[in-house]
Amino acid sequence: MQGFLHVNKLGKGIVKDAAEFIKVGDKLQVRVLKVRDGRVDVAPTDFDKFRKRALSDFVIGDQLQGTVVGIKAPGMFVDIGAMIDAFLPSANVIDFDASTQALKDVFKPGQELSVKVVANTNTQLDLSMK
Repeated sequence: MQGFLHVNKLGKGIVKDAAEFIKVGDKLQVRVLKVRDGRVDVAPTDFDKFRKRALSDFVIGDQLQGTVVGIKAPGMFVDIGAMIDAFLPSANVIDFDASTQALKDVFKPGQELSVKVVANTNTQLDLSMK
């Protein structure tokens, strides 16, 4: 089966020309990222994402240090060293009242947090500060 290797998986930063990294006939070691609608998305085995821990490594109750990487109205995305960023819902943020505060006014990307895992569906990790 053929796999699709997106150009953004080839190097750091913006890649304008895949030929800078690979050419027809090159043999690559890849890992499957996603399978959907008969299409297989792959990435090189040295892709940064694969240097991080699998979601199955995390269990409910794990106490972790994380870094805020994104803030949306319903919560924050936090890098805890997993292959995907974990989600911290605003309802799980200690001393935070969504009716009177905005997350982006209290937290900033790059900020360190102490969190714990409260849910792991093996496709998403949910966190809490409480």
